Amino acid sequence: MEEWLMRRNKRHLQQMYIEKSPPTTEAFAPVLADYGTSELTDEILNGTVDLETLDVSDEMKLLLKSLKRTPDEEKMH
Repeated sequence: MEEWLMRRNKRHLQQMYIEKSPPTTEAFAPVLADYGTSELTDEILNGTVDLETLDVSDEMKLLLKSLKRTPDEEKMH
């Protein structure tokens, strides 16, 4: 199952780059840096990121805010 999910996610990310979706823009690149394992990514998932310091649209800020881990997800981490 894990292997299937990794292949699916890889295809999905490739499609985003082909279509130049907002997450693949230069302003969003730091979030995906290092395979999504950056300090910024941790801050997003922990809900501690200062969204006002990011050069992204208000809509993207709302999306990033919604990515904060739930208490149940925190337990799995």
